[in-house]
Amino acid sequence: QRFEMSAVGYLTDGTWKGGVSFSRWVNFSSSDDMLGTFTSQPCHLGLCRGFATTGPGSLIVYGSFAGVPADLPITILGDRVNISSLEILDSIGEFDTLHGIVNTTDNIEVRVGFTDGTSFIVSDFGAETSDWLRPSSLLTFQTNQKNAVSVNDEGILTLLNNYYTTIEVNVKENCANRYSDVKAIYANLDPEEHDVDLGYLFGPSLRQQTIGDYFDVEVRIQASETEPLTAFQVKVIFDYDELRVDSDDYCGRLYGWGWNFECTSNDPEYELLMVGTCGLVNTSECGTFDNNVIGFITFQAVRTGFIHLSGEVIKNMGVDTVTSNVKLFSGDAYFFVVDVDDDDDSLSTESEMRSEAEEVLSQSSVSSFNSTSTTNVVEVDCDTMQGDTNGDCVCDVADVRNIQYYISGLVNMSSLSSQAIYSMDANLDGRVDSADVHFLLRIVAYKYRFLADYSTTSNPFTLQISMLTWQSLPSHHNQSNLWLELALVDNKDLDMVFDYGNATSSPDGVFIIPERLDIGVFGAGGLPLTNEYHVPLVVIVETYNVFGDSSDSRLCPFYCTRRIEMCRNAFGDSADAFFPFNYPNLTIPEPTSSPTQSPNWQGANLQATRSASANIFTIMAIAAAMIAALIARYFYQKQPHRPAPFSQYVPTEAPPEPSIDGYVAGVFKKWNPNAMPPVLLQSTEFVQDLQEPGIFEKGKGGGEGRRANGEVLPGLLGEASQGDTAAMPDFQALKQDIPEANNKPTLRIDRSDSMDSLLDEDNPASFSAPPIPAKRDHGGTISQMPPRFPGGPQLRLEKPQLSDEDTDDSEDEDSFNDDNTTISGLSAGSQ
Repeated sequence: QRFEMSAVGYLTDGTWKGGVSFSRWVNFSSSDDMLGTFTSQPCHLGLCRGFATTGPGSLIVYGSFAGVPADLPITILGDRVNISSLEILDSIGEFDTLHGIVNTTDNIEVRVGFTDGTSFIVSDFGAETSDWLRPSSLLTFQTNQKNAVSVNDEGILTLLNNYYTTIEVNVKENCANRYSDVKAIYANLDPEEHDVDLGYLFGPSLRQQTIGDYFDVEVRIQASETEPLTAFQVKVIFDYDELRVDSDDYCGRLYGWGWNFECTSNDPEYELLMVGTCGLVNTSECGTFDNNVIGFITFQAVRTGFIHLSGEVIKNMGVDTVTSNVKLFSGDAYFFVVDVDDDDDSLSTESEMRSEAEEVLSQSSVSSFNSTSTTNVVEVDCDTMQGDTNGDCVCDVADVRNIQYYISGLVNMSSLSSQAIYSMDANLDGRVDSADVHFLLRIVAYKYRFLADYSTTSNPFTLQISMLTWQSLPSHHNQSNLWLELALVDNKDLDMVFDYGNATSSPDGVFIIPERLDIGVFGAGGLPLTNEYHVPLVVIVETYNVFGDSSDSRLCPFYCTRRIEMCRNAFGDSADAFFPFNYPNLTIPEPTSSPTQSPNWQGANLQATRSASANIFTIMAIAAAMIAALIARYFYQKQPHRPAPFSQYVPTEAPPEPSIDGYVAGVFKKWNPNAMPPVLLQSTEFVQDLQEPGIFEKGKGGGEGRRANGEVLPGLLGEASQGDTAAMPDFQALKQDIPEANNKPTLRIDRSDSMDSLLDEDNPASFSAPPIPAKRDHGGTISQMPPRFPGGPQLRLEKPQLSDEDTDDSEDEDSFNDDNTTISGLSAGSQ
């Protein structure tokens, strides 16, 4: 044994002072250094008052202060004193939990009682006996889970791993081996720098659950001691047959993280992804030092057994420090799920559970926070990598933060590659702003998709677009979809048909469900019925988890339409909510100055064959065909016939640049009705390009026309047997850049079989009768001129949006005047 001396000092006025505050200034000494010396703690400024005995005997202890002496006789016995009791004190960790990073230590403090009635605390450090009485000289220590908490001979505990239940710490005395004590503690790892911890801080990190229960698990990330956490991308992994996360609503952000945040569940079903960035210029304002509680996950236990939670750090970032592609260590933990009918108190159940746990834990491979994970490493072409704003050939949360730093002026564009610069505008709206931060964050969270390889043609109209994942791989159809909304006006009114892609009317145009042309590739197309330029186009992308479920955070419009609730909420249920992604053109073929193939008239058998090496047989065949055609034409004029399908007469060669002479004199005058049958034009709308008003002011149905200045223009179809003059609108009002253009009249050349004519096939004279107004779905006819040939072209001026109903004879008769046809019911400015 050892003892500590104390002293009391008395002053002449009768006052006194004692205790440690006075004793530490007293100089103690021994009369016999062979029996013991004052060389033991406690000491103060070289004055020690701990007496270390070296043998039995009697001596005198002297003390002096300011020259005033005192003495005390001491006897040291040689008798053996045995241990009579042991008690492990509640000094291990906090709340009976040894917690900290791996290899954290703590000492066991044991109160030891002796048969002479004395007792003191034995501990490797921190106790009065620590510097002279080694715990190993009296005690033996042991734990029952050496892989989680180990202990050495001096009672120093070392934290090695998490453990699902209590760990027993045993201590027994070495003298007679009669006394011992047991203490139950928990082992709970704290995260190292950039490691991720799951569950509770004290007690077991994950606690026993009952099947069917919902329970919350906190997610924490340890920042550097000197740098705040500025970005993270982590995933938690579990067995879907054991645990479920119902949807993205069952995970979220907590108080330790106040910045950009996304969590994604069931993509795949056995993972949950959390992503966040703080892109402040002054990184200390992120306020994310120490151990940050960034979020939570709500699980449901669906199967009994020994359940494992693990995960991976895809990328965690400080200011300069980065940790990527490593497995979670402090967050790797196990717990039991039991049935509600289990008898937890039965020895057999407890034994079975421990046996199962020990077998599983013996196969655990994570022993430190440096186990590399390669599940997030994807081989890609760096030159085509989407979303790689920092040029490291990976699209991850670091690229999101890089956009934030670029917006704040911390990133110089000159330091970036061309692909990185392109990737800055992640949502392709032509500027780099917070919308790109939001967009790329959801790309990294598997919720959005990149648009790529966008292309269109105007005639025929085609549109093709691709979707790519964060890995720049084609987005599979079972987890993504794409729709289009095209703000058509004229082609919508004319019921344009899409050859591929299903189009339906929408308040702002047509809504198109495109065809899936390949993995991640969508397309739509059709033949326009009239020209429309710079047509606003919205692209809508929606993604799904592995179960086909979506959410508001998975719906991504490029850029807005009233079909999307968030757009309606922001801009109202109106056209103001329509913000296009692009402006494609839709055009129709311009008419050629002559047919690109010889007309094939029903009843004739005429084929013109041209060859660079013509021979006599070819000449004879052509001559025979011409004779047959003349004969057929003669009989055709004697008998009523319907024309062949109009597609055989549609010119395909492009005409000259639009002009008055080009369209009228330069094109139509070349179609000589005496040389070939008439040709059908489908709503060419060439009047949009006419520069002079009143061109047909004096025109006749099939004959010559005059300009306003009186100049005679060649006739369209030669001399007409009958025709009417028409009061034409001001063509300047038909320009596309004025509002009236959406409700403009159009010139149309059509076949007479579009009329509901009651032609008497036995009476050829009926073909020269005045025309009967048509009943078409494009509105009432305003004027019609009889054709030179039955079934041939007719010229008419239409107001396409006048009516969607049939026009009866009486209405048309009221609207026409044979002497000077005018449009009834319209103001002069809109004619």
